[in-house]
Formats: sequence, structure tokens, C-alpha cells
Amino acid sequence: MDTTPEQATDAAAASFADTPDPRLRETLVSLVRHLHDWVREINPSMAEWEIAIDYLTRVGHMCDDKRQEFMLLSDVLGV
Repeated sequence: MDTTPEQATDAAAASFADTPDPRLRETLVSLVRHLHDWVREINPSMAEWEIAIDYLTRVGHMCDDKRQEFMLLSDVLGV
């Protein structure tokens, strides 16, 4: 039986059910649901998804104990 997109979202969200901190659990479940909604809305190709993952990987590689590029990325994204 094939998994529907909604079932995939529910399964990913459910994977955080045992997270002890209620606020962290709420945050992770919300992140999963919003990310899945975004993917369904945008429907990126595999090539586009690979570019996005590569971008995040390169941002991560630039981080060290004195440089937090994800903080700068959040600024760029207006968060």
C-alpha cells in the first residue's frame, strides 16, 4: 500500500511523540507540518531539492565555535 502525503506528515510528526519537553515536541511537530505543507505547495523537483540540501550543507560547513551561519541565514530570511 502506498503512503499518502498526509500519512507521511502524520508519521513524521508522530516520531516526536516521546520528546520529553512539551515545548520542543510542539515546535518539532509544527516544523514538520509546515515543512510538509511547503513541499506540497512548491512541489520541488529532485534537482531543486538537492540544490536546497546542498545549500544548507554548505551553510553548516561554514559554522564553527565562533561563526554561526544559521543565525545569519535566519536574518537573511527575515526571522
